[in-house]
Amino acid sequence: MKIISFNHFNVLYLQNKKHNMATSSYLRWTDALKIIDLLKKDKSLQSTQYLAFFSLGLFSGLRIGDILKLRYCDIKPTLKVQEEKTKKKRSITLSKEVIDLIAMCKDDLVKSDHDFVVNIKSNQCSNVLKKLVARIGVRNVNISNHTLRKSFANHLWNNCGGDERALILLSEIMGHSSTQITRIYLGIKDSEIKNAYLSLSLKPNKKVKS
Repeated sequence: MKIISFNHFNVLYLQNKKHNMATSSYLRWTDALKIIDLLKKDKSLQSTQYLAFFSLGLFSGLRIGDILKLRYCDIKPTLKVQEEKTKKKRSITLSKEVIDLIAMCKDDLVKSDHDFVVNIKSNQCSNVLKKLVARIGVRNVNISNHTLRKSFANHLWNNCGGDERALILLSEIMGHSSTQITRIYLGIKDSEIKNAYLSLSLKPNKKVKS
């Protein structure tokens, strides 16, 4: 699969080996947290399973194939994975909040350490995600399993300042081969990068052009 184009909004265009088009949108962080709250309030076992899936996707940035391989015994402050797509080994730091959330899911579902955290098929995860996004009133977006990874990337980019250093950091975290791929992934225009450099001035508080 390769990136072929992007626009200025929150849609990433991809092309697979069969040259079929697919799109993937990201969620605003506030909307993503609304979904977590929604799932936490619903005490059904099914919602608890979806909460584990959504939380791992949102806070780890892993692809769905890697999420589905995780067992409860893998959930530690430093999560060790070997990516299915790239075969690269990664160390992912999970906050106590996320670890506690997954532990709560484990207790509610009465699972053992060696059970899979997410026991849902990939296509089912995608369908559930679309329904959850619709329930919080978000419309006209293209939702897939990749939405969680892209939401993670966009939030991290903004949290780290949205500058060149943040781009390099995010490129490393996402496992991209170059920052150019990360720029495309985030939908950053070359003109925005140029304006970021031009924002450096002898005058105080000069703002970047939008």
